[in-house]
Amino acid sequence: MSNSSIPSWTGGLARTGGFYQDGDWYAKNLARRMPLVPKMIEELVCSLPPLGEGKVLDLLSGCGTAAVEIKKAYPRCQLSVVERCPYRIEQCKQALAALNTSLDREFQMEVDLCDGQDGIPGGPYDVVVATLAIHTLAGHNKQEEDVLKVKYRKIFEAIFSVLKPGGHLLIGDHVGTWGLYKQIRMMEEVGFEDLDIAWRQEAFFVAGGKKPEKK
Repeated sequence: MSNSSIPSWTGGLARTGGFYQDGDWYAKNLARRMPLVPKMIEELVCSLPPLGEGKVLDLLSGCGTAAVEIKKAYPRCQLSVVERCPYRIEQCKQALAALNTSLDREFQMEVDLCDGQDGIPGGPYDVVVATLAIHTLAGHNKQEEDVLKVKYRKIFEAIFSVLKPGGHLLIGDHVGTWGLYKQIRMMEEVGFEDLDIAWRQEAFFVAGGKKPEKK
């Protein structure tokens, strides 16, 4: 008799433990492990400008937690996702199907915006939303300040380049990797304007900015 392929339950008991790479576990436990995330997503969606039929990207969409709320609020928007895990894209599609709606496009791929080689597919976009995505792109591990500065610049430059003139970036994230003030200043250096912070509670925040319109 072969051993069970299911991991030990104790992996999810420690304060920092969990099975975050498993799509089903993540969908079930996200709000429990990070109770401010549902509020963060609500604040992000409420901070969006009216989307109408605009072209929107959910960057590193995961199982579609933010995508579903965006589509509930703005059902006419053309929503695309970038996500490396095909199962999580399928979770997102199923959740949207329950609302009688669907994705405009899906890009099942892993993007590395920090090395300058990968670009964001499907643009240009009116809006890019990034929930728990920016710090994931930069990396969870402890890094030197100069390294983080270069990484965040490249991430914001990649997003900036895929936005239409007048397009928006809205971020819902936490400050576990790099400080919020530093991120806002870096967005400003890259070229974003109308920068502001819509919501902040403990380590979590919603912030955003706009690519300047053509003169």
